[in-house]
Amino acid sequence: MSSKNKTNKQDNYTSQCIYFLQKYLFPLVGIVDNNVKVCNPQVALPAELHTIYQDTDNRIFFSNSKEYILYLDYTRKLSEDRRSLLMNVLQIFGKVCPWTADDSEQHVYYSDVQRDAIYSLAVEKGICNWILSSKNDAIEKLLNKLEKWSVQTYEGRNVTFGFLINPDVTGQSEINLLQFLDDDMSAAFTDCIHSVIELDGECNYYCYHSLSENEILEECPLDGYSPLRFNNVIHKYVQGNIVGIFLLNSGDIIIAKDGSVQLVKRNAKWLNLSFDMFSDTIKHYTQRGPLRHLPDDLLKSIFVSMLDVSFSHLGGIIAVVGEKWPGSVSNKDGRFPLLDPCDDLTGSEPDDIYRENKKLTQKDFQKRLQKRRFLQSLTQGNMFKNIDRKLRCELISLDGACILNHNGYVNAFGAIISSESGSTAGGRGAAAKTLSTFGLAAKISTDGYVELYINREIRYTIK
Repeated sequence: MSSKNKTNKQDNYTSQCIYFLQKYLFPLVGIVDNNVKVCNPQVALPAELHTIYQDTDNRIFFSNSKEYILYLDYTRKLSEDRRSLLMNVLQIFGKVCPWTADDSEQHVYYSDVQRDAIYSLAVEKGICNWILSSKNDAIEKLLNKLEKWSVQTYEGRNVTFGFLINPDVTGQSEINLLQFLDDDMSAAFTDCIHSVIELDGECNYYCYHSLSENEILEECPLDGYSPLRFNNVIHKYVQGNIVGIFLLNSGDIIIAKDGSVQLVKRNAKWLNLSFDMFSDTIKHYTQRGPLRHLPDDLLKSIFVSMLDVSFSHLGGIIAVVGEKWPGSVSNKDGRFPLLDPCDDLTGSEPDDIYRENKKLTQKDFQKRLQKRRFLQSLTQGNMFKNIDRKLRCELISLDGACILNHNGYVNAFGAIISSESGSTAGGRGAAAKTLSTFGLAAKISTDGYVELYINREIRYTIK
């Protein structure tokens, strides 16, 4: 092979590895702070990619079995389960990528579309192997069936399915759910919220469960990281080696493991739903700013409320502001502040001078005061984490923004924020971007998409 050809192939190889890591793997396993380096540009290309994980150094090497080609460093040590997910995906990536050692300069993919389809396949097959810690074709086929149902309707409604995969039971081989899902009748069963079907590791039927079985509704603590509407079924059934796979009426597919939602497939892409990734992102980008000491319990309450609003498709904004936040104090030039005094739940109640300045009728003024008093009565001056979780979700869904200070106390719910003119974002996006000037702001759309702004830049998404 000529040196020119070898260089072209090597550059293509390393660039595609880095592309896969950054676009597919990091968002999947929750690696935020990372560094990828080519350590041996002259090494021979591998017939099959090998990956070596070094727990002590938080480093993963990519090699041709004899020499290292490139390596990945990251800051946070991965949990054993997250490391298993990473290595399962990388193992498949190494097998499906068509690296060859001939003299051709031709790219190994016909197009970027083909490349991304292969990389998506590597991710999904890796996830299937991770689910039960072994190669499993049945899980892959189940996900494929759910993908097809996600764009179909039954009797005019979107379809939901809830399945539990239990490798420790033996189901009825004559009732295979993969075949049953080809029948329209299957769409009538399970809703992921109250009812699920338990399968064995080969997707054979084992039993049906509902929260009302045995005529008892059990109490359920809110101690995991799952959306509120799925908390009961996940807490009760997704324990031990059991894994939950749910198709939602939005078309999303979620995977629950160890008592919490772990992954979501949204818009044909698998995304991480772990608290660790959310927390790591915030800490990485705020380590030198006004929010560098945000307490973990505040971050946890924000994260679960963000999931609640997202999966309820209500929409909203959750912002945390630092000490430089002006609140409802007027600017020096006399313009009204970002936060209207009537929306500020911490200040004194606005008076007639405010009404006259705002040119409000007495009726409209009293209407605003009524809203303010009602919100104060609901929140009782509590910290955000101490407000009932369902109530938090409903308060966040009010038109406007939920604004918290850096200690976790509520400044406002349903606050209308004056955003700069000329913004290319929609109303929520513009408001979140403006609020993030003073800290961070999570924008949640009614489609369920999440964008986290920090210092006016999007740093985390679920979309």
